[in-house]
Amino acid sequence: MPTLTEEQLELFRAKNCAVATTLGPDGSPQSTIVWDDENPYRYVEVEGVAELEDDVGGNHMHAMSRKYTGKDFHTPVDRLIVRVTPRRIYDYDDD
Repeated sequence: MPTLTEEQLELFRAKNCAVATTLGPDGSPQSTIVWDDENPYRYVEVEGVAELEDDVGGNHMHAMSRKYTGKDFHTPVDRLIVRVTPRRIYDYDDD
């Protein structure tokens, strides 16, 4: 199983743009853009099997919102945490 390098992990730890894509029951993709970034041309793709976990009480959503905006998220209900076990990792940096 591949693992992320420290440089790749840096993108996940920093305030960066992300797109999460999942497949619905009929196989159709649904993509959601997450936050903004300074350099959208540097990215990491992680392909693998996702597990969904309820964000009970919105604790994770509040922590992510505080990271980007400095305040709690306005509607932390019906949120999920997506954990991906990587099968493939690809990165790109235009520098």
